[in-house]
Amino acid sequence: MYIKTLLSISILLFLVGCGTRPYVPQEYELRDGVIPKLSINGDVSIANAQSSIDEAIVYSYGATQFA
Repeated sequence: MYIKTLLSISILLFLVGCGTRPYVPQEYELRDGVIPKLSINGDVSIANAQSSIDEAIVYSYGATQFA
C-alpha cells in the first residue's frame, strides 16, 4: 500500500513538471522582397474597428487554449 501511494505521488509530481515549460514560438527571417512595398501618399492612420473588448481564443487544441 505504501509503495503504491509513493509511486502514484512520484508519477504525479513528474507529470506536473512536464507542463511548466514556457511557450517560445519559432521565428523565421524574411528575405527582402517577400512583403511588397505599398505606394501610399499622404497621412496614414490606423484604427481598431473592433467593438468588443472581450478576450478571444486565438489557439485551441485539446485542453490547451491561448487567449
